[in-house]
Amino acid sequence: MWGRRRLVALAAGGGALAITLGMGAALLIDGGGADGPLDIPRIADPYPTPSRFTMPKNCGLRTATLHKVLPDPEAAPRIGDRCSFHTGRLRPNARYGRLSVAFSVGKSGPHDDEKPSVAGAMTSFDVATGRVDIAPAQGQWQTVSGLADEAAVHYDATNDHAEVVLRVQAVKAHITYAIGEAVGEETRPLGEKPAVDGALGVAADVARALGGKVGTPTVGARPGSAAALPAPEPCGLISPATLRKLGMKPTAPAEHDTPDHPNLTGANEERCYWRAGAAESETDHAALWVLVQIFSDDTQGSGEDKAERDFLKTYHELRERDGIFGHLAPRNFHPLSAPGDQAVAYYLVGAPTDPRRKWSEGVVLFRVRNLLVQVVFEGVSGGEPIPEAVALNRAYLGAKDAAAALAG
Repeated sequence: MWGRRRLVALAAGGGALAITLGMGAALLIDGGGADGPLDIPRIADPYPTPSRFTMPKNCGLRTATLHKVLPDPEAAPRIGDRCSFHTGRLRPNARYGRLSVAFSVGKSGPHDDEKPSVAGAMTSFDVATGRVDIAPAQGQWQTVSGLADEAAVHYDATNDHAEVVLRVQAVKAHITYAIGEAVGEETRPLGEKPAVDGALGVAADVARALGGKVGTPTVGARPGSAAALPAPEPCGLISPATLRKLGMKPTAPAEHDTPDHPNLTGANEERCYWRAGAAESETDHAALWVLVQIFSDDTQGSGEDKAERDFLKTYHELRERDGIFGHLAPRNFHPLSAPGDQAVAYYLVGAPTDPRRKWSEGVVLFRVRNLLVQVVFEGVSGGEPIPEAVALNRAYLGAKDAAAALAG
């Protein structure tokens, strides 16, 4: 199972993790070209803002589809954002069944009036399909490609039904379908294939009604588009020349302790950390982090697909929730064209646990195939947070090095 763990978890403790180091005002003077205006490859946001949800007529089902999956269908009274249907009457030696379609909208916070959230819908998808350990799934969920933004299916032999969960932007749909037949005075389920095929047919209608893409729904994990990359040595991803340019000691990474944090994705993580200077100081310190998450192929999907999904969820969390820690202004969120296959940068000021702290960090997060790499430049100079341009330019210099090293 693969669920969710933010790669940015260490950023939450950035101020506490940084070893305070005396450097004085020189921190902002000799950046080797990194301390001018913001100079990172920003692009327009490639992802549309999710719109408000409107319940599709008949939950998106076409009449032909409904009559195909249920003989003589009857609709139960609609309750909220749910439609239910069942066989009109049970006839000897004929099919019978039931079907429900339920919708939920991801939210950016705990209140109903919050704006629709793609990240919230992705979390809801994970819970419904057992990818996070909140509610155990009844049966093995399988990835479905060619259906909506993401989808999964499973057949519950104990309860004789198939379920499909799909997501289109900030909306999750949950389809439950059971089909059987009467044999004499007894009834029996038709089995997995008819139930799964029927549920996928319904899901295709629902996805189209939500504005999602529908190709040929295919059950099972697809291979990555390129060979998975092995786990790199993070301390070797930044060149000594770049470390010197950033004011770091290139001879050896710093010793450090990191806080415990949950790893719900099951991805392996490697990290490295450098510091500048040698003496402790409350007003002048800086550090550079490199964190790498490695996603592997398994029955739930290719490592590449899982890394891409993890990147997208972090991206939407940052964009939709005013930052994962609640104090990231929209102007400090920057979609990037490079490095890697996907990239984003952001800037934070103040420690999450103590907003009064004079602390900041610039972060570049990017994906290369099945790897997620985060480069963080953090610290304070002259008792003031390092400015955004300086922090992000320096983080980007490190990220370019890391991407080049991974490209070989």
